[in-house]
Amino acid sequence: MYEPRGASPTLPLEILHIIAVHADGHSLTQLCLANSVVGDVAAFYLYMDLRLREPITVVKCLKTISKHPELGRRVRVLSIHLLPEVGPHFTIGFGRLLRYALHNVTQLISLELILYGHRFGRYLLGCPARIKNVSLACDWDADLDVWFREQPAIQRLVFHGNSHPAPTSLHPSALPELQCIFAQPSVISHFVPGRPVKRVFITVDHPRVFSGPAMEAMARSCKWSTGPVNAVYLIHSTPAGAQPLLPAEILARLSSIPQHLPGLTKLSLQVRSYSFEEPLCDMLRDFVAGFGQLQYLDFFTKKGDDEESELEVLKLPELARSFGERCPSLRAIRFSMKSPFTVRSSGEWIGLQDIERLCEVVYKTFDLEDSVDRTAGQNDPTPSRSAFITPELREELLNDLETSLLRISMPLGYQGATVARALDVMSPESDADMVVAITLAYRALRRLLDSAG
Repeated sequence: MYEPRGASPTLPLEILHIIAVHADGHSLTQLCLANSVVGDVAAFYLYMDLRLREPITVVKCLKTISKHPELGRRVRVLSIHLLPEVGPHFTIGFGRLLRYALHNVTQLISLELILYGHRFGRYLLGCPARIKNVSLACDWDADLDVWFREQPAIQRLVFHGNSHPAPTSLHPSALPELQCIFAQPSVISHFVPGRPVKRVFITVDHPRVFSGPAMEAMARSCKWSTGPVNAVYLIHSTPAGAQPLLPAEILARLSSIPQHLPGLTKLSLQVRSYSFEEPLCDMLRDFVAGFGQLQYLDFFTKKGDDEESELEVLKLPELARSFGERCPSLRAIRFSMKSPFTVRSSGEWIGLQDIERLCEVVYKTFDLEDSVDRTAGQNDPTPSRSAFITPELREELLNDLETSLLRISMPLGYQGATVARALDVMSPESDADMVVAITLAYRALRRLLDSAG
């Protein structure tokens, strides 16, 4: 725990840290104006995670970090997000200010610079921190290649922006620890070979970056990952005013993925231009049949999230079963961001609605609103059904159920900061945790009902 120097605090340091952890940014700023001890603790948390969106705030914060290295050493997350419509921000003076600040953030773990339409690789050079998570929205330049060689600890990389011509200058020794990349197909084709990449996020928002040859080159390059690649995510969107591709055209351009990566564990497709309809399901079933080891499948469409009633009509377990028949290795399928998986357990497919239905039956069967102790002293000679199991067994089963339901209802934990969030939330590891949680909850509910005879 960080211990500030100075006069003894009027409150124990532990209490000050608890207050600072639960305070928002504005409150932390006010606490910094208190005595030196309270201010030190507040500043530690205020500068630990910097997410800056307003130009004035960005400049002030960078100036502070540049002038006060002791504050820069506290920064673990630095996120600067300036949208182009707000106005041009990147000048030579701003670039120099950014460089001075980066030289002082020696303990930085996550860096996010969203500055579209600019080249700022030269201002990143010389940053002493060993950064693990990087998100950049900029134009590619040769200085970025040099900077990537200076940052061998990068594990997650998000790259938006103009990459034409493609970054052919990337040095073979750059990014030796890269595990996850989010970019256009042409960028992925140059970043994956020879590196331990396991997860690939493909973003396509224009027909010229989603051509058949581009996807073919990308899929072929993933074969040369030392990871190997076990998860592929496609995020497809249609620009305003453009004619969307037909579903058959999209799947045809993706056909190189099962051809070159038949051993994928996870496949996630986000295609927001179409409704979730049976003809589309038929095409997708034929598509996933090309994978021999696929365990987790996401397929998100426009109406999959907007109209959940449509999903209820489709009866997800039956739909999942039809996919499982075409791809026997499947363990979990998800058709909506808002609903958990439909998972396979002991040969049958289980959805969240099955968990909810069994919960209602269990609560009615065991009258869980009343404990065994409260009903034991009553004169009613007819014992409740909960009396047919021992208190110890009941407590064990209910603990298992509570733990499992909590894991289902909790949002997925994020490792790292802004950059890592989107890349970790749908990982095969997170999917496996959710499958285990749903399976354990279902089994605990079944055991409770079976114990009642």
